[in-house]
Amino acid sequence: MHRGLNLPDLFLAISLGLIALEAALARWSVIKAKYRAMDTFASLSMQAGNIAMNLMMAGVVFAGLSAVYRVRLFDISVSSPWAWFEYLFNRPSHHRVHHGHRQRHSHVQPGSHRLP
Repeated sequence: MHRGLNLPDLFLAISLGLIALEAALARWSVIKAKYRAMDTFASLSMQAGNIAMNLMMAGVVFAGLSAVYRVRLFDISVSSPWAWFEYLFNRPSHHRVHHGHRQRHSHVQPGSHRLP
């Protein structure tokens, strides 16, 4: 399954690659850089901590939503009129948010709002 371009992963890879390149060029005296290994280690540790915190918060949110789903009061069938009401209400409001009349937002792909 093709996931497509994941910008956070791409930016992380680029930033780590550039840090490594700068450290190597400074070590070989190709460039004059005020490179201190401890500063880089501190920055990378902060980034790793940020990623770990985001993963933990995603787990907390997932666990909370899963718990709420388990104690739901009712299910709405796809063939139910309520499901169609929600779909018909949500589609125009979603369309208005992402496809305003003044500009088209580039993060929404054409046809992504259609049901399969």
